[in-house]
Amino acid sequence: MKHITRYILTATAVIAMAGICSCVEKPSPEAGETATVRLGIGISGNGIDVEEGPWTKAYVEASQYEGLRTVRVIVTSGDADSREILHNGKITIDDTAPFDAASAVYEITGLPVGIPLNFYVIGNEESLGMEYTDDVISEKLDQNHKILFTDEAADIDSRLFPKTGPQIVTNGLPMTGMITKTLSEGHNKDIYVYLYRSVLKISLTVENRTNTSIALNYIKFGPFFGDRFYIFRERELDVPSNTEYKSKEYKVENIATVEPGTTCDPLSLYLYPAYSYSNTSSTSFDVYNSPFTLEMATSVRKYNPLVFATNTNSFVRNTQVNIHASITTTGADVTFTVSDWDSYTFDIPPFE
Repeated sequence: MKHITRYILTATAVIAMAGICSCVEKPSPEAGETATVRLGIGISGNGIDVEEGPWTKAYVEASQYEGLRTVRVIVTSGDADSREILHNGKITIDDTAPFDAASAVYEITGLPVGIPLNFYVIGNEESLGMEYTDDVISEKLDQNHKILFTDEAADIDSRLFPKTGPQIVTNGLPMTGMITKTLSEGHNKDIYVYLYRSVLKISLTVENRTNTSIALNYIKFGPFFGDRFYIFRERELDVPSNTEYKSKEYKVENIATVEPGTTCDPLSLYLYPAYSYSNTSSTSFDVYNSPFTLEMATSVRKYNPLVFATNTNSFVRNTQVNIHASITTTGADVTFTVSDWDSYTFDIPPFE
């Protein structure tokens, strides 16, 4: 049995890591008073031991892999015409360190007071195949202050997302947060940034309500898998208008047979936020044009696409869409709910 433990940063552990953190302090843009900031970073998640067996299954509860691997903190001053990067540091989390709480404290010294400062935090940048160095940040922020990320692969099967549960084991999920603050002269500051997953999660279960065993051959979702999103959103539903959506099919030959009266393990999928309703200008919803459909084929028969999210035109990041499909002797039915990912409350002691 092999155990994998994914840990989240603790306040004391991160401060102790200051000596090995790859932080690069930069001088303030002007001489004068400076302040020290302790940046609290919050995200849900805990270390969980998992047997090796479920890795190879198409269906796996993947919440144990959703934690932080790396954290990058960027501080800038000025607006789009006069922006300067004051700090750009990255922490790589060591799997062997005893991290077991969902918080982090990141200390930054020498920040100027009296001017607006932008604090950007990016978790697990490797999941996007990116390294947000000074040069990359300068270029991306100049193009759009929200930083547009586009998955360039034309073939949806070659894109970074969507991903299944087993596919996020190494790099986790992209997470981001930002806040703008003006530091006061003579005061050190505690600032909190909440990280939000940049993707949404689908958790699909299939129930067998027949009297015979069923083996799934494939499942296919409608065209709501997008190719881009904003790293730092301005509002809850903030999806690029030129997003291109495609459908996605999953072969599931390696899933265990679903016995009568049982439900299969959940399939976890992660994808970019979706605003893919075909008629977004309408005040009513035509279910026949909805992209939020699920099609299934079993060893017994094929089931036509079913709309699982009626009266819905979008799914936002950092939410979980729970889909439950029931197969009966006469056909199939599908229902859904939307829930929040867990949040975390900070408890960081003040400066003495």
